[in-house]
Amino acid sequence: MRYLVPAVTLALLVACRGNAPVPPDETPSSIAILSAQELQSSQGLTVVHVVRTAQEFEEGHIPGAQMLLLSDIIVERNGLQNELPEVAVLEAAFERVGVKDDLRVVAYSADPLLSGRALFTLDYLGHRDIAYLDGGIAAWRTLGGAVETGPGSGAAGTFTPALRPEAIVDADWVNAHRQDATVAIIDARPADQHQAGRIPGSTNIYWQTLLNTEGKLLPEAELRARFEAAGAAPGKTVITYCRTGVQASVLHVVARYLGYSTRMYDGSFTDWSARTELPVQSGP
Repeated sequence: MRYLVPAVTLALLVACRGNAPVPPDETPSSIAILSAQELQSSQGLTVVHVVRTAQEFEEGHIPGAQMLLLSDIIVERNGLQNELPEVAVLEAAFERVGVKDDLRVVAYSADPLLSGRALFTLDYLGHRDIAYLDGGIAAWRTLGGAVETGPGSGAAGTFTPALRPEAIVDADWVNAHRQDATVAIIDARPADQHQAGRIPGSTNIYWQTLLNTEGKLLPEAELRARFEAAGAAPGKTVITYCRTGVQASVLHVVARYLGYSTRMYDGSFTDWSARTELPVQSGP
């Protein structure tokens, strides 16, 4: 266990900043969870297939969906992977795939990490009607939904970000609030990684444990129970983190779906552990 911050300093941080309730998110909206059946019967949507490569999209996508490359919404900054690009870059990326201010955006992928990251980013940008396709392309195929191949096509959209800076927190904010009774800091990494080294006071929900064997989210009551067992009592602000901010995006989506005020430490443990002045806890 590494504790390099003097005890007196920590005590002052808690006394001065840790006991005041964290202000809630500025937006009352949440992230919806949409089943494949619901998507089939819905109209007037922007459907986005999030992929790592164009080949993945061209091998099969939902008809009418547009391709969003993960690389278009992440960047390496100051040695940290998977950081958010500038707002103008993100705005352009989402406009290219048809995102509009007044239409619901449904994101899906073969890997929940990709659609989770896209929805976290849209949440940060302030789009007020976004949804996660539960089970992704696999659930669509299982339902018998049509699948197109090839590059696809679609019109560009017009998207006006209404930035929510409160959705992102940094290391200083986390350090000042990690003993705050109104905050639950949750690590999305596998349990062994959490035990090997973590932010002191954080709990653990490995993101894959929120999915069933079909890759769909657990029922709402079970999801809520997992979060409450990790210390996220109703009314608390949930802070998610992982290694570089992608796994934590799935927790962010689920927490917002459950109605929590939710923020992401996007630098995550890669950033935290590189700061030698910050404490690291290990063990069960």
